Amino acid sequence: SADNSNVQSRLSRDSSKVEDRLSRDSSNVESRMSRDSSKVESRMSRDSSKVEQRLSRYNLKEFLRKLTTLVEHVDKILDAVIDSTIVQKLYRDFMWMETKPYYFAYITAEYTLYQRLRESEESAVEAGIFERSSELPAWFAEYKHILKDLYDIYIEEGEIICASYTIQELETLIPWRSDKMDKFRELKTVIGDWWKAELDKDPRLVELIGRANKEFAAAAQLDPTELMKIDLTWSECKEILQKLVIAKFEHAAGFECSQVLMDNLIYRYRNIDINFKKLSLVLHNLADIFDTQANFKQAMLSSTTSSDQRLMKENARRDILEPEYFRIEFINAPDPFRFLHGQKFIYRERAMKKADDMSAKLKSWFPDCEVSLSKQALRKSSVATSSTSSTSSSSTAASRMVIFVQKVNPVMTNMSVYENLDIQLQVMRYRTRNETNAFAFKEQINKAGNVRVSLSLTEAELPWMLRWSRVISDQLELEVRPIVSYLTNIQYKNLELQGYLESLQEDRAAVSMTEISMSIQGVILAAVNGGITELQNKFINKEYEEMFPEDKIYVDMLINEIKKQNIYLEGLLHIHGEENKAMESLQFEMQKEFSKRKPMVNKLSKEKVNKAFLVPILDTMTIEKAKETLNADVLTYLNPNIN
Repeated sequence: SADNSNVQSRLSRDSSKVEDRLSRDSSNVESRMSRDSSKVESRMSRDSSKVEQRLSRYNLKEFLRKLTTLVEHVDKILDAVIDSTIVQKLYRDFMWMETKPYYFAYITAEYTLYQRLRESEESAVEAGIFERSSELPAWFAEYKHILKDLYDIYIEEGEIICASYTIQELETLIPWRSDKMDKFRELKTVIGDWWKAELDKDPRLVELIGRANKEFAAAAQLDPTELMKIDLTWSECKEILQKLVIAKFEHAAGFECSQVLMDNLIYRYRNIDINFKKLSLVLHNLADIFDTQANFKQAMLSSTTSSDQRLMKENARRDILEPEYFRIEFINAPDPFRFLHGQKFIYRERAMKKADDMSAKLKSWFPDCEVSLSKQALRKSSVATSSTSSTSSSSTAASRMVIFVQKVNPVMTNMSVYENLDIQLQVMRYRTRNETNAFAFKEQINKAGNVRVSLSLTEAELPWMLRWSRVISDQLELEVRPIVSYLTNIQYKNLELQGYLESLQEDRAAVSMTEISMSIQGVILAAVNGGITELQNKFINKEYEEMFPEDKIYVDMLINEIKKQNIYLEGLLHIHGEENKAMESLQFEMQKEFSKRKPMVNKLSKEKVNKAFLVPILDTMTIEKAKETLNADVLTYLNPNIN
């Protein structure tokens, strides 16, 4: 009984312990399960958030957009590479010929490849494929290779201005940085070769380059391989290239071309990388350029300048100040030149060149082409080629390439800073025919004398790293009444007469008297130009004012230009009489006619002559019309001074 009681008591205690333990274990399990469940839910929540974030980063639409951008540009680059490779082989195969066939095509293909690469890199940065950085461009090695090829060809062809702008383009790709240019050490050798060629022409340039890096200047005189031993920073490399650009522009008598570069350097050393020593050197260089420009004629007459050197420099200077421009259009370009098909360009030709000269040059560059100088001939050619192509499976393969050429005039899009100033022409002469990307073709459209103006806008201002620039818009046409055309012609003539008078007042030998005779007799002698009487009969009378009251402003401007013209004619006539004794009979005739003209002009108005400069009226009207009608993307190409 006692054992049984003990057993039952022990069983009762053990049962109670088991129940307690089971209760505690059950509670622990539930607690642990609750904690684990919470952890699982928390982890799932975090993982879900990460997945959502990752999916948002790699959005399918965004990925497809980037992929599309990449494919589009790869396609364009591939086309440009193929075109460049084919045309390069053609050019190299025939480069021994004096006429240099395919020169235009090769330069255009090389630049197009460069442009496609730049556009692709910029689009890749905008699309987030590349990161924008302050370092070298991602494809700097490719850019350097193309620009070096262009530079070498330009030097071989004597295109010093284009070569200078090409170096300047390379310089703009290089950042202002203090680290060493270890990855592109061969670039130092290339620059050294360029500098050695310049030093051979002018040893004084050692001082110029020494201001950037004395070691480099010394090594460039000896052997370009020595340059590999010099540790240049990117900033020093950039400064050396800038000095080279300035030297080459001066060599080509293109003093104004380096003005933008100089202004940028002055701004940098004054506001960003403040360095008064470097600022002083830049200002010193700028003063030298202005001094050389102002004393150009005197330098040409110095005893150290030979007659051949003087002639070469004078011609180079004239090419800078008085270039001619031609609009060229490619029609039915065959397969090797398919990238030119339908393209239009403005070509900046040397001074005094005619359309026939441009035609001969194009025929030498494209031996199998036909060059047309008139729209009528172009229409006949188009009919012939279209009939030929209709019987062929490929129009560009069957048709002969036609190049249409038109002479155009530069529009003064960059002269607003000089307006209403009584200023010497030599200060702004360069800009009257340069630093613009707007060009106008004028033609009379009826017997009444109405004029139609067709405007072409190019993607780059001329001059630049090519002698030509692609037309990006030529849809604008403007029709004006005869008075606007007459007024514009007189304004341009007055600029010419003003330039002659200022030059002769400084140096009587600056302009030949034959040139002066031809210029002023066309204005003074009524038999040649119709004289003041014709202008009075057409525009300066009450009948015209009543018929076209809105033209009163043009009539007043016309009268002022006629009175201003008399001032220039009187001065030139006096110099012509003193310097050109061989043409006394012509001088007598012009003086007689001018004595009649002078009182007639004085009667036109009692207002005092306003000698201040004004942009020619047709140029102003053309730009205003462009701003009204062209879209914003095209207008960004206009000079910022106007737009």
